[in-house]
Amino acid sequence: MALRQRLRTTTSAAKHLGNALLAYIRNHFSRAGDVAPQAAVSAGDLRGPDIEFAIVAHESWRRRLLAYLDGTSTETFSVAEVCQDDACELGHWIYGRGKERLGQHPVFTMLMGHHKWLHHAAAELVLLTQSRITTQDTEETRRRRISQFERFCHAVNQDLESLRLAS
Repeated sequence: MALRQRLRTTTSAAKHLGNALLAYIRNHFSRAGDVAPQAAVSAGDLRGPDIEFAIVAHESWRRRLLAYLDGTSTETFSVAEVCQDDACELGHWIYGRGKERLGQHPVFTMLMGHHKWLHHAAAELVLLTQSRITTQDTEETRRRRISQFERFCHAVNQDLESLRLAS
């Protein structure tokens, strides 16, 4: 069952990445003589690609963090960075273009809260990982925190998908 869910998530992320890439190419590499990219599409049309980018950025960060937590990555994370919900690519989008375009949407407020809590849970996981203390209690705490982190990730994904469908 977990493999099936991962496959769905990977397939969905690949689809979103493809859509985001096509939108980027369409908006930023117009042919000479075409209307300027920003003028060629309405503000409403730009919401879709922005959200696609946010979805892909979030999934990429989540996978990188989980690889770090599992010890299968050479990348390092600091608690000080991870706890800041405006430091990741999704955070930049939320507090920038996302807020500008979708800030009035009720789901956007939920997204901001879920994303903030996701970063708090991630920071606790990084702290646990860096402490290198392995007792039965810390392993149980780690499992609970990973579960909590994944719930917040799922909530962020749902919020982003709701915003994508509404835009």
